[in-house]
Amino acid sequence: MPVNIERATASCFCGSVRPEIPAEGDKLLGTFVCHCGDCRKITASMFASGLIVTDTALAHLKGEENLTAFTRHEGIATGNTVSNHFCCVCGTLMHRRRFPGMSVLRIGTVDDLELQST
Repeated sequence: MPVNIERATASCFCGSVRPEIPAEGDKLLGTFVCHCGDCRKITASMFASGLIVTDTALAHLKGEENLTAFTRHEGIATGNTVSNHFCCVCGTLMHRRRFPGMSVLRIGTVDDLELQST
């Protein structure tokens, strides 16, 4: 059964950060599974699953002040600058920015399990 919601919430492990993102429409730019060196290193896994949204569509219902950014300019396999935004309480990677105007969220942070499987 297809999911029919316009916006979805995500959360960190401890619940201190709670963004809201588009679940459909032109602000949800895509989903992916990546196995590049950068994604493997940041997730400590062989693959990373994510979704890409426009920065203007990423809203925080709670805890934006609990995000800490770590930006890396050197050593990134893509050659881009990557800014990783973590919950400063529990360390959950909430989103990454490596292309102007776009944020990459980890699908595992999405609260609606049905949405994760689409």
